[in-house]
Amino acid sequence: MVDRLAKQQACQLFIEQEIEKGLAEKKTTYQIGKEVAAWIQKLFQAKVRPETIEERARRQRIATNVATKSTQENQSEIQENQEIKIKHGGARDGAGRPPKFAVLPDQAHFRTSFTGENEAYTPLVYIEAASKVMGSIDLDPASSEFGQERVKALKHYTSSDNALAKEWRGKIWMNPPYSQPLIYDFIKKAVDEYKKENIQEAIILTNNYTDTQWFHLAESVSLLLCFTKGRIKFEKQDGSIAAAMNGQTFFYWGREGGRFKEVFGKFGFIR
Repeated sequence: MVDRLAKQQACQLFIEQEIEKGLAEKKTTYQIGKEVAAWIQKLFQAKVRPETIEERARRQRIATNVATKSTQENQSEIQENQEIKIKHGGARDGAGRPPKFAVLPDQAHFRTSFTGENEAYTPLVYIEAASKVMGSIDLDPASSEFGQERVKALKHYTSSDNALAKEWRGKIWMNPPYSQPLIYDFIKKAVDEYKKENIQEAIILTNNYTDTQWFHLAESVSLLLCFTKGRIKFEKQDGSIAAAMNGQTFFYWGREGGRFKEVFGKFGFIR
């Protein structure tokens, strides 16, 4: 039973991760549904209807679009998916063999701590390392009041401050929200401010999704990167651990490459 539950959980986490990546790559929800369903059958020997994954991806995209007032984009997405379905002859239900285990039913709130949960906190050892490299942390633009008990930046923005509309200056520590499109928006904002020379130095922590647009954007202005050995055990406010299914990357922007290597070299390899 334990193995079965573990397999169910792994399958759910895989679905969420692939939805995040698909949306980041600007795929249609129809494409995401078809591709992810095929991979589930290959990797987990289970069958999930593409329409279920498509609807989940569509709800997530609409939720983020509503937050940015992109209603017209929502309607275009729905129309585009319908046209693709008609072109391919519609959906086929019931094909393939039964799954070896049951995938958990669709849920309105399908989040995990490492693929989109925005309230998991970086262990102090990494924050202290960032302070050691930069000398201080002037701004944490993606924070919370609880988070600042740990980071202790001179200035911080929470989810209610609309950080993307503000100016970022000085030495920055950032563990951005991992949900889409926020992670891309925060990375782009940081890159823009760095190019304006408003940001003097920055250390940014993300998952090591090297195939995503935002990862390449962050890398484009990085002096060095640290790829962690093992996975960071992010912490929740209640003290529980938000275990990740992949490793992480620290991006270093600035001129103190030697100091970054010395301090962060113990966490992984530097490139």
